[in-house]
Amino acid sequence: MLLLLYNGQNAVVQALKHFIPAYLQPTDDKGIHDITSKYLEELSDSNVTVRRGFALALGVFPSDFLAKAWKDVFSKLSSSCAIEENLENQDAEARVNAAKGLVSVCKLLTASRKLPPLYSGEDSMPLFLVIKNVVMRSLFETLDDYCVDN
Repeated sequence: MLLLLYNGQNAVVQALKHFIPAYLQPTDDKGIHDITSKYLEELSDSNVTVRRGFALALGVFPSDFLAKAWKDVFSKLSSSCAIEENLENQDAEARVNAAKGLVSVCKLLTASRKLPPLYSGEDSMPLFLVIKNVVMRSLFETLDDYCVDN
């Protein structure tokens, strides 16, 4: 059953990779923000299967979607890598998928040549410094968690 769920999630995520650019092309920044915000909200859903899927889905978003909200995406995926306070919401696979989504977002944003330099609004920190200081710390903490789980 778990393998079927895993394969199903991956199939949906791969389909989404092609669906978004073909059918979800908002005409303004508000449309992009609305779509991205909806996916970020789902990372807090009480249903672990929903959290697992949406974390992976963010990793295949088009780079122009991610560029508009990259700091929020990094923040939410990074916090989704951490162990939840509520025991009922704890799920190792949701954290694994959040880490996978986080890595995919980093790859997409750093590989895109058409994007302007990305900076965080509040402290003008470039994308690469946020990856180094925030994302990598979150991924290393996730590794510590996995050492405990096994």
